Amino acid sequence: MTDKRWAKEARSHRQALKKAGPPPNLFMSRLSRQSGVSRPSTRGPWGVLFLLVAAIGAAYWAYTRYYTLHPTEPIVNSQAPLPSQDGPVTISTSTEPSIPTVTPQPPVVVAKPVVPVAPVIAVLQTETVVPRVIEPDSREWRGAISSIKESRTVILRGRTAWRTLWTEMGNADEAPRVNFTDYVVVGIFAGPRVPGSDVSLRDPRVTEQSVIVSYQIAEPSAAASEPIYPYHLRILVHGEKTVRLVQESTKP
Repeated sequence: MTDKRWAKEARSHRQALKKAGPPPNLFMSRLSRQSGVSRPSTRGPWGVLFLLVAAIGAAYWAYTRYYTLHPTEPIVNSQAPLPSQDGPVTISTSTEPSIPTVTPQPPVVVAKPVVPVAPVIAVLQTETVVPRVIEPDSREWRGAISSIKESRTVILRGRTAWRTLWTEMGNADEAPRVNFTDYVVVGIFAGPRVPGSDVSLRDPRVTEQSVIVSYQIAEPSAAASEPIYPYHLRILVHGEKTVRLVQESTKP
């Protein structure tokens, strides 16, 4: 019961405050009590603003009134313009500032001297392509005994064929290195011959269509029981033409 009574009194107090309006201005109430007037003073910030606006309006009216009654005198240009040799000059006598009027003259065209331009000759420098010179390889292999028993001519253009032939000849060591990009290996195997026989390759002869390498087989007239198997291999410069092996006759 005590809590309900306290809540009822608080609600009654809030309703009384709403009916009473905003709280009184303590400062203005004090000034009113000191001056003996119970109502609030009408002089406030709005009054000061009104007085300030009135003062500005009065100052503006006085300024415009003064300049309306006392206009400024026009300035007369007393200095006469100097005469010009290009044309007549008109002088204005009015009180307003005068601007000399000059008759326009046609523009003067100055002819510039024509400088002859020498023709530019472009010189094209062509690069001289020097063909690559391949030095001849003087290595050769020849002998009287070979494991290749049949007569054969060879023209080798690759490493695989060269290694196969070298092994077929009965050589246990590795085949010599040959640059088959620039060179080709040619050779002749004479087959079974009598002892004392010899086979040799001549220097190549270049024609319009091919490169001809001739070879000779020299064989003595005396016969023997055990034959030999002579051979001769040589390295030539690889070219675009076909290489041919041709046997030459040993007879005079």
